[in-house]
Amino acid sequence: MTGIKKNVEKVVEKVVEKKSSRQQISKLIGINMSVSRVRKHVDKNNVNADIEAACAELKALIEQEKEGKKVDLKTISDATLALVDKAYLTIYDVRKNKHDTLKKRLGSSKAAGDAKKLKDFEAFPAKTETLSEKVDYVSKLRCRFSNDASIVLSSALDYVVQDLVRTAMINARVLGKAIIQVHHVVQGDFSAVGVYPLVNQLDVVQKALHMGDEFVEGDEDEKVDVPEEDDDEQNGSTFEFYINLICKSMKASLVTEDETYQSIRISKHIRRFCSDVVVELIERISLLIKLYANTAKVKTVNDDVIKFIFKFLLLDAGRCPDGFCAFIQERLRLYREVKGLDK
Repeated sequence: MTGIKKNVEKVVEKVVEKKSSRQQISKLIGINMSVSRVRKHVDKNNVNADIEAACAELKALIEQEKEGKKVDLKTISDATLALVDKAYLTIYDVRKNKHDTLKKRLGSSKAAGDAKKLKDFEAFPAKTETLSEKVDYVSKLRCRFSNDASIVLSSALDYVVQDLVRTAMINARVLGKAIIQVHHVVQGDFSAVGVYPLVNQLDVVQKALHMGDEFVEGDEDEKVDVPEEDDDEQNGSTFEFYINLICKSMKASLVTEDETYQSIRISKHIRRFCSDVVVELIERISLLIKLYANTAKVKTVNDDVIKFIFKFLLLDAGRCPDGFCAFIQERLRLYREVKGLDK
């Protein structure tokens, strides 16, 4: 029992250490958005969602085989079969063709060194068509993300929420309200808000715009519950905990300029609204990431791709992206400095 207890304690320590490391990165680069949460949403929940689903389906069949159960391959979905075919065509076949071409070149060469290479040349592995091999090749279809790309995307989302929250607090203060609500974000000339071009088309924002001043949720004297990170970590589907941190940070910033902002409180509705904005904006950006990756035939998305997408959206709407770009570039610089990668 003592051994089991020690193993459990080690696992807990590793989890706490990993969690602390994630928090430290955000803190050191000056943002509150969770980099790991953002990366998970853009990777597994969006850009590579189809691959995740296919691998999960195939792995479930592998588990059935391990348990000695009969596996019916006819139950594999058409979507998964299509990805399997694509994986063999674009990865296995391409690699085999390169292998065969090189072998042919070595065979026609008269150089002594090439003759030795040909002698040691191993045969290309034949297809096994096993479920494990299918999973292996489908996994290789993933679009990957550099660490810098994750930092830039997280910083961009943090900036967007900051702008929305700042707008809500200023509008609420003008109206003499103590608790910021969703309608405080979109009231007045919302199109003048800096990040408007990035969020205007999102469903959650369109809903708020159509509701107008009627979009008032609950009693302003309600008790405002503060989310716990552990609660938010249960399913990893929301960003409410991190939104709350951004709200507190923005309030502190405004208080340094005007102490009357000290009375501003944060409603659960604004946290949920901004969390939905983040989730839907990730979905929007993910579509553009996937389009770029497929068109440019790149396997790893770097920070330049993310910066290009945001800058393009802002410029296309006639907005100057300088402030936005300066913010995320500084977060990236700090991250590289922390990691010892700064040139």
